Amino acid sequence: MNIYILKNFTQREVYFGLAEEDSPMAVKSHKDNPLSPVGHWKWGVEKIQWGEVQKGLPAGAAAAFINALRKEPPEEGWAVVFGVDEVEARLATEEDEEG
Repeated sequence: MNIYILKNFTQREVYFGLAEEDSPMAVKSHKDNPLSPVGHWKWGVEKIQWGEVQKGLPAGAAAAFINALRKEPPEEGWAVVFGVDEVEARLATEEDEEG
């Protein structure tokens, strides 16, 4: 699992997401997707950048790490966008079925 960060410098919002392998494809899945946690962002208009935070984590460690990142206070004047993307939803479902 990979953890990536999306930063919208126009709205001063940050989002942390999970990708199973291909972080660029995971980032693309948010563009023009009203169901995405960042569906309100205007891709191609607003200044949005992304980067990888961590690569190659086991699923449990990635879920714990992303939750910790979301609890950290963002930079002053910034907000963390909360929401579950497709990968997180699937992980939660798998954990519920196992547990």
